Amino acid sequence: MHIEQVVDAAIAQLDRLGLPDLSMRQVAAALEVQPSALYWHVASKQHLLGLVADRILADCPQRASVVGQVDSLRLALLARRDGAELVASSIALGMGGHGLRDRLRRAAGEVPETQREAVVEACALLLLGSTQLEQQRSQAAAIGVELGDEQPTVSLAELARLMLIGSRRL
Repeated sequence: MHIEQVVDAAIAQLDRLGLPDLSMRQVAAALEVQPSALYWHVASKQHLLGLVADRILADCPQRASVVGQVDSLRLALLARRDGAELVASSIALGMGGHGLRDRLRRAAGEVPETQREAVVEACALLLLGSTQLEQQRSQAAAIGVELGDEQPTVSLAELARLMLIGSRRL
């Protein structure tokens, strides 16, 4: 068994069960091994989730503009059940998801250097929060939860564009 197989199994279980129900036991059962066998490859569940976050982001193509990169990252997060929440929590714990800011930074050549890090950070936080809300709403609707009428009226791409315009005026 290789680490890539463990990450693949964790992603499959994430998509099947969602983040709250994902456990090392579930991943081990999918691989037909004992849970203790996983700890030869990862130090903890948080370490494994960090590797899953990194894989989710690795599957995202690099774009040339910040707005394009935000959209590309959004689609990568939405492609996995609870993807936005998993990446956000991995970043918060310092266990993974570092590629998110790196991808935004590479796309931010159009941003004045003095504002670049602020724009990268603002886009990262906006992307994670907005995508988590979108993902939660979509998943709730899929299981028949009654939803209120209030929804975002401005797209994530438009918010990113406004951030770029603002960075040029500072």
